[in-house]
Formats: sequence, C-alpha cells, structure tokens
Amino acid sequence: MAPGQGHPVEVEVLMFCMICQTTGEARTSLQLPRNATVGDVIATLGKRCGAEFLNQILRTAAAKTSLPRSRWTAA
Repeated sequence: MAPGQGHPVEVEVLMFCMICQTTGEARTSLQLPRNATVGDVIATLGKRCGAEFLNQILRTAAAKTSLPRSRWTAA
C-alpha cells in the first residue's frame, strides 16, 4: 500500500484566543490521510474557516519564522 493510503486518521484541533473568536469554534475534528503534515492541517482548516483564519495563522507564524504563503491560500 502506498504512503498516505489506507484508513484516514481523525485529528482534533483545539483553537484558542483570536483563532477561536475568528472561527467561532473552540475545537474541530478533521479526517486526514495518515501521512498528513501540519501544513495539511492548516490548509484544510483554511478551506473550512476562510481567509481571515489563514491571515491570522500566517501573521503569527511569520512573526516567529519565515513561511511560504502560497501553499495556504484560501480557496
């Protein structure tokens, strides 16, 4: 079986402070492939929660490190 195939995993994401206010949720669950990365979690949440969520995540991350923004654009 190729990597990432098979049964998906459920990932529970806890949201705090401004992210919680933006999404209106304190937690959510995602079904992702077994080989999913943190980037996949952010991208999936971005599609679900929209551009304001992504902007907050990327603004916070950019303050700590340099991240490429192209992967996490809102659809």
